[in-house]
Amino acid sequence: MTDDLVAWLTEQLDHDQRIAESTRQASPSWQNFDMDGELRDDVNAGTVCIAGDADRAHIALHDPARVLREIAAKKAIIKAHGPHLLYHQVVKDYDGSQRLGTLVRCRSCEPPQEITRDTWPCPTLRHMAAVYADRPGYDESWRP
Repeated sequence: MTDDLVAWLTEQLDHDQRIAESTRQASPSWQNFDMDGELRDDVNAGTVCIAGDADRAHIALHDPARVLREIAAKKAIIKAHGPHLLYHQVVKDYDGSQRLGTLVRCRSCEPPQEITRDTWPCPTLRHMAAVYADRPGYDESWRP
């Protein structure tokens, strides 16, 4: 399950990265200029958009440079929250039957939580994926 979630989440981040990198402005950093309701890039080479104050502030806050920094940070978090194999042991299923299960621990979550491979991924990865729950391919079983 973790492999599916990580692969899907990485695809979403890669998609966002392609969009952020495809901007045609001279600079990926944008500033909210009060004159004439314009949002311009940092080198003042062109208008990004003309919008109301609140919309301009929101767009400037989420310029491509910031989006790319956030994507890099999220990819680092995904890597840090990989499973650490602890050991195999007999686990009971919901119906009372027993089977050999793999217990794992997230490499980063504190306090450490021993969970089965079937209930992986850790809550951090589930919360990160939930941001993209409106996109195709999101699995409701990943919901935190």
